[in-house]
Amino acid sequence: MGAAYYRLGRYSEAIEALASLEEADPDSDSRESDVKPSARAYRLASLALSSHELGDQVAAVEGLRTAWTLVDDDTDAELAQLSSWTSHAINGQVEAQREGSESGD
Repeated sequence: MGAAYYRLGRYSEAIEALASLEEADPDSDSRESDVKPSARAYRLASLALSSHELGDQVAAVEGLRTAWTLVDDDTDAELAQLSSWTSHAINGQVEAQREGSESGD
């Protein structure tokens, strides 16, 4: 549901839904969890993007870093590509904002 909220531009609701999933299974990156690491990585990427859209760059970067640690390039090539693209997109937007604030925009 959180990813759907993100796609609809309802970022606060996306964060609420995704964060509640994280709280429900805090060990979801361990082998004992029923949640696949790739599913958690998608969830964290959506959470990071929502945080970014609301201006919380620290949470966005932290979420992406955690998501990236869950990606196994050999078995999750599509997820690795998505995580890489997401990271570049956020970094590019952060740089554009930084340049805009330096030029007085």
